[in-house]
Amino acid sequence: MSGIQACHLQSSVRRVEDTLVLPDRSWASASRPVMSRTCRIPSSVFLASAVGALAAILAFSSPQDAFGGVASRVEPDVAHFDGTQVVGPGECAECHEPETAVWLGSAHVSGGKVLTRSDEAKAIASALGVRRIKSDERCASCHFTLQAQEDGRFKAVSEVSCESCHGGAAGWVELHNDFGGTDSTAESETPEHRADRMRLCDEAGMHRPTEFVSLATRCYACHLISDSELVAAGHPIEDGLEFLAGSQGSVRHNFVRGAGVNAPASTEQRRVMFVAGQAVRLEMALRGLARDPGQGECADSLKAAVEAARGVLAAVAERSELPTVAAMLEASDLGPDAVAPALLHAADVVRKAALEFEHGQDGTGLAAIDPLLPIASDS
Repeated sequence: MSGIQACHLQSSVRRVEDTLVLPDRSWASASRPVMSRTCRIPSSVFLASAVGALAAILAFSSPQDAFGGVASRVEPDVAHFDGTQVVGPGECAECHEPETAVWLGSAHVSGGKVLTRSDEAKAIASALGVRRIKSDERCASCHFTLQAQEDGRFKAVSEVSCESCHGGAAGWVELHNDFGGTDSTAESETPEHRADRMRLCDEAGMHRPTEFVSLATRCYACHLISDSELVAAGHPIEDGLEFLAGSQGSVRHNFVRGAGVNAPASTEQRRVMFVAGQAVRLEMALRGLARDPGQGECADSLKAAVEAARGVLAAVAERSELPTVAAMLEASDLGPDAVAPALLHAADVVRKAALEFEHGQDGTGLAAIDPLLPIASDS
């Protein structure tokens, strides 16, 4: 057994997700940053005991069986963030100093500081009966980083930080820091060990920056609101985030693929990120509608988000022959009165197709969609 496998068996995995429900098909319509030292694994990182099996990685066939071979991590609540798995940004900063410096100057940090003084935010909080935004889990789960405390309560330990986007790290931080042995470094790690390490981190709940669908899911979990009570209190449903544009703005820290330099994504990467981001936006809007498929401002806005994402993906389909994008469009062509099972099935098909697209594309053959790509933004 390799060291990384032994570490994996001794570590906890992320909590077992709620029971996954297979879709009812009857509703379907026709590279690491360059480091010169070995990262120390802090003694303060405690991994909870595993109490069950790994969350299922659910693979299923689309109605057309147009694509296969990619395990689709379809989650019953893709917006869930588990504060019991948070170790805090200080643990990340020990090895990721350049990324931390960029993060400290980003909108993710400044936004939390501005929020608590915002008259608009205070009005929304008042309508919800919230006395202190930073102490309310509903608000703080997106605007701050919540960490579980010994008394069972959650405390905001930071503004939006590493784990807000990359997932609570308790289940994967030791795997992430293991380059193959006590004296191994990122530079000396073998390609085979790195591939194994990345796979195990993915299984333990890490959202890596090179996995665009996974990362975009965390973005839209907060940037696309599907809580009708929040909307009724005046909270906007979308804040204008476009995944590609937002990820290349102030929050960009592309040190993994930039060989130690915070380089903008390449044109080829941007093409893949653009399509993947729109696919996730579509999926998340469909899941939000499934929770509240009726009428009202929230449902109407989510329907508008579905149509907006479908419009962008239709423009992509017009410029390139992508069976995965065609499958997304077909599955999500449901009409305004679709019920929850149909919406959830469509969301599952969209996610499967998005993963198939991402893992099967390097962007070199998608030059025709370049006119659709947005510019960087700090949304």
